[in-house]
Amino acid sequence: MTQPADRQPAYVLHRRAYRESSALVELLTRDFGLVGGVMRGVKRTPGSARDLEPFGQVVVSWRGRGQLVTLLRTEPVVRRNLSGDALFAGLYINELLVRTLGREEPVTALFESYDAAIEALAQVPSSTGEPSKGSHSTTDAEQWGSNRLEPILRTFERQLLDELGYGIAFDVDIANGRPIEPGRFYRVVDGEGFREVDREDASSTWVFDGAQLAAMNAGDYTDRAVLQSAKQILRRAIAVRLGGRPLATRRLFAAARRLTSEQDTIPARGKPLALPGAQLPS
Repeated sequence: MTQPADRQPAYVLHRRAYRESSALVELLTRDFGLVGGVMRGVKRTPGSARDLEPFGQVVVSWRGRGQLVTLLRTEPVVRRNLSGDALFAGLYINELLVRTLGREEPVTALFESYDAAIEALAQVPSSTGEPSKGSHSTTDAEQWGSNRLEPILRTFERQLLDELGYGIAFDVDIANGRPIEPGRFYRVVDGEGFREVDREDASSTWVFDGAQLAAMNAGDYTDRAVLQSAKQILRRAIAVRLGGRPLATRRLFAAARRLTSEQDTIPARGKPLALPGAQLPS
């Protein structure tokens, strides 16, 4: 059961309006893990809403016990503004945490991993997700955004799985304990790791070259094929943890892509199309 806390380091994962002037807030805290709280009088207190923006680091004090504590004070430590594809990437990470973490479980290492991931996303130029100058290709935009953002996401997904106790060993053949070798081929075994298969099975589904797995183990995503394979493997493992339920942020991102594509084909006149609000589901 969550204990009262004073000046606890935390990140705001999600906020939504509650009753007339309050807000329900999901926090990732350093010592208590995922904590839900209610902040009263947000609309009446100047600056309170800004202190509760997602991706911002705060120190927070609360009282009460159980699933919903009463937040007393929040003080901003770091404000980070994400935009473009980096915003969707940050919302994706936040939703992953809300959906997969248990409450009142300390996740100090993951707290540091989250800080590093959000800081990295904040350093991506705001033009991420926009086509290069003179280009109107959505494919170009996706490629540019992927090159900058996906390594950050893959690194965090792996750290999250490790924290949840479902980390993937990319360096050992689970069948015999031998090191995975380049030039040999390995099939994903859900919840376990990789098992070597015959060369004639190299083109089968969910089979990967040992060289790719070695690169993933080292966190080296410079090769586009390695990055794509890592995405498939990690997303598959995460889907199990989500119980097969889709993520809202993926739907938002797909909708934004469709609107961007439509804008590319519409003559530039009148007001631009508005993107849907980027927030986690209530």
